[in-house]
Amino acid sequence: THAEDTLIGVYGESHIEVARIEDAKGKCFLMQGHSDKAMEYHHKALKKKIDVLGPINSSVLSTRMNVAAAHRVRQELDEAATVYREVLNVQKLSLQREIHPHKRKQLTDDIGLTMRMLREVQREKNRSLDSMGSIIEEKKEHWEADWGAEDGRDEFQSQAETFSNYDCF
Repeated sequence: THAEDTLIGVYGESHIEVARIEDAKGKCFLMQGHSDKAMEYHHKALKKKIDVLGPINSSVLSTRMNVAAAHRVRQELDEAATVYREVLNVQKLSLQREIHPHKRKQLTDDIGLTMRMLREVQREKNRSLDSMGSIIEEKKEHWEADWGAEDGRDEFQSQAETFSNYDCF
């Protein structure tokens, strides 16, 4: 965009404002359903923010949350959970070190949000596992209906034994 090009021209590619624009673009791409582009922009922003602000800055954690959200949209639930846990660990450590009451309150709220996101990812993973269990059960019922419970197993066992008698090497 013109604004981004202007910022890059004035401040340079690694300026924090460029990273913030990239992060915002990532959010826009995610809302438009372009998770690949969203992930690309969030990672660009994350690298710049870490280089400039360090890994535990709240702006860096916000971008990490955006990365986790993009993983969720892509159904990469293990990756999303990992990122949420990383953020949560930093937030808890920051809370232990913080002495200002208003910052402690903000960190407590942030921890609550991150924990909620982590629980939602876990529920999504559980639903996915439940669905897989249902599919497996349906396939088993279909197999038994087509072949009969015992006939199917006997046929499969017979084929497996025949196959194992061949020397392939």
